[in-house]
Amino acid sequence: ELVYNGGFQSDQYDGLGKLYDAESELLIYDGGFSAVKYQGVGTLTDLETKNLLYSGEFYQGIYSGQGKLYDPRTKMQIYDGAFLNGIYNGQGTQWDSEGNLIYVGYFISGEYFGSGILYEASTGIVLQSGQFKDGRLVTQSEDVDVLYGIIICTIVDEEGEPIKDVEVNLS
Repeated sequence: ELVYNGGFQSDQYDGLGKLYDAESELLIYDGGFSAVKYQGVGTLTDLETKNLLYSGEFYQGIYSGQGKLYDPRTKMQIYDGAFLNGIYNGQGTQWDSEGNLIYVGYFISGEYFGSGILYEASTGIVLQSGQFKDGRLVTQSEDVDVLYGIIICTIVDEEGEPIKDVEVNLS
């Protein structure tokens, strides 16, 4: 059973509010509501582990917009970036459940898509960089440099001609 403390409209959760688990009194969600669904900016806690699960924007109860996703077991951040309908979509940074960097770049429907850099999680070594499509590298970048926490690389096409320069700030 859940306990709600916040705004109502037409006998439904609406506006800013807090949702608690009645048994444990754990704050499950703190943020905006619209017609009983999470809406706007909020934080969501995993009921099983009692750890932070998500902090960011919601639309009709689903992660949509900018947000940060956490592994509820290790408490490590595993994604920071754009969501659409609960799926990575747009620019984002992905880590494994231990906090090791996996990928920096763009996603479409949860897949690497567009400019990006894929890392070996345990060593931090760049495995692939360039243009991705459906999660696979399709055009490799010429080289990658890291300067003061900013990755600078030139993306090239199949003939080796530069497409554009890409900078990704790691801070």
